[in-house]
Amino acid sequence: MLISMLVTLWQKLFRPTPADHEFRKWQLFVVAFFVFLCFFLPVATFDSGSYVVWSQYIQEHGLAHIYELVYVNYMPLNIFALQIWQVVCSWLGWDLANHFQYIKIYPLLFDCATVLLMLSFARKYKASLLTVALLFLPNVAFLYNSLIWGQFDSIYTFFVLLSIWLILEKKATLALLAFFLAMNAKIQAIIFLPALLIFLWLYVFQKGKDWPGFLLAALRAVAICLLVQGLFFLPFSATPPQEIIQLVIQRSAALSTYVTFNADNWWALLGVPSVSTLDTELWLAGITYRHWGVLLLGVMTLLSFLPFAGIFLQQNCGRFLAAVKVRLPAINSFTDREWTEMIALLFYLQSLSFFYFFTQMHERYSHPALAFAGLFAVLARKKALFFLTCLAYLGNLERINLFWKDAIDLSGISWISQASAALFLMGLALALGYLYALYWGGTMARKAT
Repeated sequence: MLISMLVTLWQKLFRPTPADHEFRKWQLFVVAFFVFLCFFLPVATFDSGSYVVWSQYIQEHGLAHIYELVYVNYMPLNIFALQIWQVVCSWLGWDLANHFQYIKIYPLLFDCATVLLMLSFARKYKASLLTVALLFLPNVAFLYNSLIWGQFDSIYTFFVLLSIWLILEKKATLALLAFFLAMNAKIQAIIFLPALLIFLWLYVFQKGKDWPGFLLAALRAVAICLLVQGLFFLPFSATPPQEIIQLVIQRSAALSTYVTFNADNWWALLGVPSVSTLDTELWLAGITYRHWGVLLLGVMTLLSFLPFAGIFLQQNCGRFLAAVKVRLPAINSFTDREWTEMIALLFYLQSLSFFYFFTQMHERYSHPALAFAGLFAVLARKKALFFLTCLAYLGNLERINLFWKDAIDLSGISWISQASAALFLMGLALALGYLYALYWGGTMARKAT
């Protein structure tokens, strides 16, 4: 066994096949592209103040005291990046405010890692590596958040995508660790936990109904995560660990108590004014906007999870379903590629539904949907969902950031918010259609032949 593993490793490293050569060329090209971008980082952005103030506070009071600053609402992973940035600026004698653009290298690293991971998905399922490069590298929508704005949404997006890859590789504990890192980049990653656990159970353990294996992997991951989390919290000694988590959650929720905080979502489509209407106000049937958001998100979550509930029922209640003459696709009727396409759609629906129906959403919170729509586009060769999402996302970000306002000022176009919201809604509908077509269409067609 050990000798076989060593031989395989030797062949991969020192005797690559032509396919390996091609794959590595694309990897080098992607890395070179992002290195090139780092020499042309835009300076202009309206939202640099927070990172500058936080980094200056670290300089003056030390990293241990950063959570004493009243509106710091990031988990440790991103705070570490600010610490590195301010240390580098100090070494070079740079003023933080005048060199803000260099913090953008941090999220760009994870954009690069995301594209490299997309190449791995494409290679695994024999999809086009060229398609990955064309979809992501010249894509202004994909790069806007990191390159132009300098926000950190790409970090947790990458780790969630990595957790999907690790589940497909049957590495359950590592997948949960990757998700733990996503949570340490941004607390909003919690929305993906139900989908991740369901995918982990169905794809890795359900086929053998291995409850002990599932629980062992979860317990092992929890133990390692607790240890690493303790290490992550050590530099912030002035604030107790449990208080840090509490402060991050409270501050994230209290940052914008409006129905929509510049997000072109369902509420913008209905004409609710941005950054003015509180989500605690009553809407229909005497129910607040906030509770309507929870209800609508719950409905979309139910619709998104129904195919996976059907797979679970067929696996565990097959005899009963046969007795009542209900025929559902079985867990073994899906290929690995179909599993990946369905999971990409599920994660897309979860991320975009959260952004679209929940209140208090910022314009950037739909960012993960781009990655999952892109993964589906690469594997399924159906790109409409990806381009719809990119167009809506780009319109939403540019309307707020106004990077190209000298060419076209989107904030002056009254209908642009509703247009982006309508495109997002089309994306949700299209993703649901694709998901149900995968669940019913392909497997039923194969059973009939």
